[in-house]
Amino acid sequence: EWSQSWFRSAGLPTLAVACLVALAPAFAVRYYIEHGPRWSIADNTLLAMSYDLGDRVSGRDGVMAMGAIAGVATYVLDRPVFQLEGIVGDRRFVEHIRREDPLEDVLREYHADYLVVSLANVRSEPLDGCYVITQPNAEWAGERSAKMRGTICTEPIVRFITQKGPNAWSRFPPLETLVWDLRDARWGEYR
Repeated sequence: EWSQSWFRSAGLPTLAVACLVALAPAFAVRYYIEHGPRWSIADNTLLAMSYDLGDRVSGRDGVMAMGAIAGVATYVLDRPVFQLEGIVGDRRFVEHIRREDPLEDVLREYHADYLVVSLANVRSEPLDGCYVITQPNAEWAGERSAKMRGTICTEPIVRFITQKGPNAWSRFPPLETLVWDLRDARWGEYR
């Protein structure tokens, strides 16, 4: 009798809140298991790619130039990385992006030895032996943002795909990463 009168006076909103409060610990335990003991580097392709990149370019000295996702890679590589999106660039570099200066010239001015490009939903295929490169890449920075462009007519020294993590909570897509040694690169006319 008391429980029926309490339910009638408390109403549906109170019952809904009580259910949410009761379920919160279950959701917290699930989140902890997925992102704690069962989590791995492979669950985040941005992180996994950074470690794979580090392994593949170890022993290659020089400045890496990289656009999107350079932050994690910079930490893992523990070497100089020239960030090509302008987020942490000096005023002169931001002006290069604004004017859409040729990528080859900007990389040379900043003494980059390697160019690293990582793509998620598109793949980089050569056209007549040349790769068209835009930085910042439209996939990460959007179609309408200013971009530096170049056509590099040399095969990458490193090319790999980091697969999506195996778990249901692995939400990042596979990443294709290409690395060019700019000291031996041939540049063509931008197409």
